[in-house]
Amino acid sequence: LEPTAVAFVHDLNNGKYTLDFVMTPMAQKTKSSITSSSTGRITVHFEYTCGIGRLSQPAKQNWKSAGMMYQESFYSDFNIQRPPIREFKLPSPSVDFSKYSSVKFFGDSTMYQLVVKDRVEKPDKSGYENLYFQRNVEFRSNVRSELTTKKLKPSFLRKLVLYHGKQLRLGEKVALVVGSSIWDLLIVENIQGNDFDDHLKACKEFVLTIRERYPNVDLYWKGTSSLHPHR
Repeated sequence: LEPTAVAFVHDLNNGKYTLDFVMTPMAQKTKSSITSSSTGRITVHFEYTCGIGRLSQPAKQNWKSAGMMYQESFYSDFNIQRPPIREFKLPSPSVDFSKYSSVKFFGDSTMYQLVVKDRVEKPDKSGYENLYFQRNVEFRSNVRSELTTKKLKPSFLRKLVLYHGKQLRLGEKVALVVGSSIWDLLIVENIQGNDFDDHLKACKEFVLTIRERYPNVDLYWKGTSSLHPHR
């Protein structure tokens, strides 16, 4: 069951929280059926405890959980009066991917979660395939690497050619979405320092190489997602 709205949570630091509900993009089409007097279910998912997720590497290097609750922990209640819910509004400026015949997403798990709705078994029972939120998008596999000058060619550029090279060379109404940040923060061995000079240098070289190899492809860079680090 798709949620009607999700909440931005603000900690009041006194054991209480305020919830600012916003309608999801998927629920926008059915908003006419939601009235101010309707009731529904509220579900609260617990992800981490006591703010210890704020500690950065390598302070939690030997911790098994880093404060994150790996077992799904949540609380639900029914027949809750509908709270105030703001309508979802596209950011400005926003990106319209519907004009492309194909949009290639290249990155790791947060990129995968952005476009893949579910994994389903193939009709011939030979394995599983991605079920996407939109028909014109594709995500092949995780890069599984931080973006540094050392890892740029063997990990990012090599896998980009392997996953999408043929379609990108054609370049007819094709867009490419890239980005890297989570692995650059989580990998213990990847100590960049406060300025992230090497990472930024690799980002620049990555973009320039894509521009040179695939001049007819529209390139987009996905910003960093907000999440709880699991290291």
